Amino acid sequence: MQLKLSENIKKYRKDMDLTQEGLAEALGVTVGAVSKWENGNNVPDVMTMMEMADFFNISMDELVGFSLSSKKIEDMCKQIDVLARSHRFEEAIMIAKDAMSRYPHTFKVLYVCGDLYNYKFLESREKKDSEDAIEIFENALHYISQSNEREIMEYTIKSKMAYLYRKIDPEKAIELLKKTNYDGWRCNEIGVVLRDMGKDGEALEYYSMALLKYFVEQLTTVNNMAETLMESGKSADLTAAADLVESELKIVGDYGAKGEINVTYKLKSMLCILMSYILSYMGKHEKMKEYVKEAYELAMLFDEAKISDDFLVGLRYNYFSGENVKAYDATGTDAIQSIGKMIEKKLEDVPEKNKKYIYSVLKCWEMYQK
Repeated sequence: MQLKLSENIKKYRKDMDLTQEGLAEALGVTVGAVSKWENGNNVPDVMTMMEMADFFNISMDELVGFSLSSKKIEDMCKQIDVLARSHRFEEAIMIAKDAMSRYPHTFKVLYVCGDLYNYKFLESREKKDSEDAIEIFENALHYISQSNEREIMEYTIKSKMAYLYRKIDPEKAIELLKKTNYDGWRCNEIGVVLRDMGKDGEALEYYSMALLKYFVEQLTTVNNMAETLMESGKSADLTAAADLVESELKIVGDYGAKGEINVTYKLKSMLCILMSYILSYMGKHEKMKEYVKEAYELAMLFDEAKISDDFLVGLRYNYFSGENVKAYDATGTDAIQSIGKMIEKKLEDVPEKNKKYIYSVLKCWEMYQK
């Protein structure tokens, strides 16, 4: 059995943002005593260790750092998880209660036990199971500092708690989801809870935000993937890149209101330029010119319509209300100018051996501007 008392005293002190002086004051000992404990030159007496474990809100086993205890914790957690996933809930609960009794301040134990009741609720739909899961997860959050992935685990736990709250306290579910709605990725889930509450108007607004988020994310991903495939220069990769962009052109076109000039015209013009790069790499110059021409025509229509002040105008499935949502077009307000700069920047960024392909697109673009 390997003792890690000195390391743990230092670790838990720092987790609480305490100096050695602060810990000494809390325990009623000298700073020199704390220093010797942390250097491994001395150990506190049993009563002081018990007081310290209580102060750190951990078990004595955790404070002392028995490797045997760690192994037992791992074994118990694994057993609980395996039984829960096998739907053997009663057996799992017996072990979970024992584990929480022995290690009431251990994050991993609490998280696994919370998950057990979460799984049970998903099958039983019993209010008591959801309440038990929420209570254990709430407790686990007090010890989140023990996790090496603190932010990820907090996000995960609050996500599970929000789902558990959906039927018993939807307002609380909304509150938790909004607290973890980083960069808009929880909008769809918030919409689901709002719909359950009969707030369809608000739900549609959150669904609109989610759909716009996914739309922009897919567009960006397609662009990055196509450029990566294109730069490999392999025939199969170039064909795949062309297919990918062609599919995205259809999706972007369908996202805009029919018969109405909107931001999708600008997005499609940029995709056409991306397609023209690929075709230039493939040596299909006549086809490349057709896409450059289409890009120019779409960009001209967009600029002439003068709708660039509001990115959201003309998008389908748009249920935003009032001034609640604003979008920012990082490429600039003028499509013709933006695309010209985009091609020039691409020419600067590509390896020297590939500049000729981008230069062909630039010359063709400039021809249409004359």
